[in-house]
Amino acid sequence: MSESNIYTAGLNNAGSYIVSGVPWITGSSPGSNSLAASHEVKIEFPYVTKKIHIQNTRGGSDSANKRLRVSLVATGSGNVAGGFHYYDIANHSDLGPTTLDLNVKVKEIYLSCPGSTGTAYTVVAELTRVPAIRMFALTGSGVSA
Repeated sequence: MSESNIYTAGLNNAGSYIVSGVPWITGSSPGSNSLAASHEVKIEFPYVTKKIHIQNTRGGSDSANKRLRVSLVATGSGNVAGGFHYYDIANHSDLGPTTLDLNVKVKEIYLSCPGSTGTAYTVVAELTRVPAIRMFALTGSGVSA
């Protein structure tokens, strides 16, 4: 019997996205400026995601300077900033939603603080068992162009 055709889950395997995902959590110090102003952090997942929940945990007074910016590629690449290919999460409910839920398959996301005072975050993801290396690079209209 040949073992060269061993079946493993891939990006288009529907079952990988129907079942509950494997939990994965990371973040920075809540209530602090642990993500400095004008800095960006790349969050890499060990497996392709099924769902991602991102929260701005900075809290404190409502200030547009404490926004958490989420993008699918680095903000310095392509036309991410100029094309508005990002989502800003407020630090206070008076300014808008303080969380973002994404039902997407990605291997990485980028978080940054476009304000002048820094921010903090928590990321909770549901992962498939599809290795991240199988995910294609995201690019093009709506992402980076």
